[in-house]
Amino acid sequence: MNQTAQPSLDFELIADDEPDLSGLMLGQRLAIAGVLLYFVSSALTKTSLGAMALVALASFVFTLLGAIRLSGELGFSLPKRVLILLGFFVPLVNLVVLLGLNRRVTSALRDASYSVGLFGAYGDGVPKGFWLRVLLLFIALVALGKFIDSYGLHARVDGTPSLAALTADFNRETKAPRVLDDGVRLDGADVFGGDFRVRMTLLNFAGTALPPDRRIKIREVAAQNLCALPEKMRDVFTARKARFMYEMHNARGDMIAQILVSLDACAGLP
Repeated sequence: MNQTAQPSLDFELIADDEPDLSGLMLGQRLAIAGVLLYFVSSALTKTSLGAMALVALASFVFTLLGAIRLSGELGFSLPKRVLILLGFFVPLVNLVVLLGLNRRVTSALRDASYSVGLFGAYGDGVPKGFWLRVLLLFIALVALGKFIDSYGLHARVDGTPSLAALTADFNRETKAPRVLDDGVRLDGADVFGGDFRVRMTLLNFAGTALPPDRRIKIREVAAQNLCALPEKMRDVFTARKARFMYEMHNARGDMIAQILVSLDACAGLP
């Protein structure tokens, strides 16, 4: 009985001993992005509260996801991973935890012959496009935050409008920035140190200080403008313990005067 010869199937099994470090790379980049967004959100405090809040939220999410990814990739036990996550809710402790994780990840990546810089691992085999996506997300969050500011959607806290909402209304109604009479440019209003600040530039003035008589005149105008505000708006100043500020700049853009008035000044006005 003839038997048909079967072709021999020889497989060479090659074990892939190289560890997959993509998870470590992603976790490290998420954590670094979270830290960078945190510092950027702090810088946005004086320009847009809406953007600051959104970027700060993104910072927390990125950092938390990075910590989860890193603790898992490093093989930590479940109790230790839980402690790490809890540590991220404690100020300063979260930075210590993040620095510790990043140090271990950097060591592991360098042992695998990767170069590690300020923004994580780089070189052949490192996924591309992560930082571009972070940048696009940041731009989108800032744009959305400014949209929220401009329409006062974040305006009320405990039923009282915020100063940021008042500044957004002021800039919209006055169409700032724009040039006024007598060579004065109204640059717009914002919240500065808990006060309502109106910034203006004297286009025809190059000095470094205003004469005393002009300061007195500006203070009188500032007090009149504050006291002429509708009662509901003045209630906001009372609730927020805020003052009304005129900040003056010369033609070069140097700050030459800050005129502050409070509602107490209204007692002496007719």
